[in-house]
Amino acid sequence: MQGKIARLLTGVASVGLCVSAIASPTLRGLQAKNPTSANIYGDTGNASLLYVAPPTIGDLRVIKQSFTVDTPTCQAVASVNKTRLSENKTIEVLADQILSLEQLRSGLIAKLANKEITQPEFDRQHALFTGLIEKSTQDKLNAVANITPTPAALLERAGYYAVVAKAQWDDAVSKIAAANPTLTVNHIPTADAQVFVSVLGVDGFAPNELVARVNTGNIKDVSSVVEGLQIDVEPTKVGACFMTFPQIVGSSADAYPFGVTINYTHQFALSTVVKAQYNLKDVYTYLEKTGKSGGMFSSKSWSEVTESHEVDELFKISIVFETNATQSEKEAEQKRVREYLLGSAVADMTAKVVPAGDPGKTGAAIASETLMKTCGFNAYCAGAAAGLTILNGIFGKSGSSSNLTKVLNVTRTYDSTVTQTIKIPGSMSFALRQQ
Repeated sequence: MQGKIARLLTGVASVGLCVSAIASPTLRGLQAKNPTSANIYGDTGNASLLYVAPPTIGDLRVIKQSFTVDTPTCQAVASVNKTRLSENKTIEVLADQILSLEQLRSGLIAKLANKEITQPEFDRQHALFTGLIEKSTQDKLNAVANITPTPAALLERAGYYAVVAKAQWDDAVSKIAAANPTLTVNHIPTADAQVFVSVLGVDGFAPNELVARVNTGNIKDVSSVVEGLQIDVEPTKVGACFMTFPQIVGSSADAYPFGVTINYTHQFALSTVVKAQYNLKDVYTYLEKTGKSGGMFSSKSWSEVTESHEVDELFKISIVFETNATQSEKEAEQKRVREYLLGSAVADMTAKVVPAGDPGKTGAAIASETLMKTCGFNAYCAGAAAGLTILNGIFGKSGSSSNLTKVLNVTRTYDSTVTQTIKIPGSMSFALRQQ
């Protein structure tokens, strides 16, 4: 395919499915036979239950199509395409030229640092390269701004084609059930399903110039693709020409440059042994340094902190996984443990300096504002933010932070075996296969 490929997410459908609390998939103690490539899970509370995850790969098939373009229209598309390809080539040449000049300028700076060139000569050459870079950059901006527009008439809808996304999930469930006759085998319950329809740009045209509209329908959950999820696509005249008259537009692209991804989550019961040891004073100092606006977390800074391995060192966290957890499962549990310990430590700090149930008017007001504005629905973050703000309200203005650190100079230990239900992300990709 000539030219650069651009990706456009042209259709997104989001749904939420309430997962039954009875379903608690886990890997623990799993001895089932699996003659397929699908992932299977046992159940924490019922040894006779088995869950089968959706396959990662499925098929897309064109089931019907009708295009309304003719030879003169597609000749007009070919003319625009030829011009666009020439313009894109000019932009690529300018981009390469800018890169080369920037590399030369960087080399010049290195020469000066190594005393391989005099300051006057450096100044002369540096000014020359900078001027050339600025000119080439402006030329590139002008070239992008002056790309030949596609006539509006060629962007009108020109028929339709329909594809069906289908996965062999039922087939996997049937084979696994046959191999394990004493077990009850089910599709794993899914939630948070999202359908992403991707269209590739072809030659000189962007994705939104090929497709005018995509309809994914109303899916309820991932299981709907077992019987087939129909997706209706309405191409523009440009897109229809690439599919109907590729010999006229001169493209070697696939007739249907099209793909579908479905992202979802499912529950997973992860059993872990967690140990930690920390000093409240050290935790307070760390959070005061890391937090923003007087120690109050924003949702962004909270995410950065709980994804940092610095917290593991601060709390001396040790996590032993009782099952063969995947890397994504481990990362989700590690983040949960960090959030729990941070929230627990801040609550511990607040309890030591504020009478239970009476944080004071100032502290309560600040806590309320914090809960409203910083952390959204993350209870760990909201609790930590409120607690830190209360502490700062009491000690930050009175100049008695040294008294606070004395009060907080206490070592805590944490030792727990936990079965925690977490959300595991999953994804299904569908490749197009024509009939």
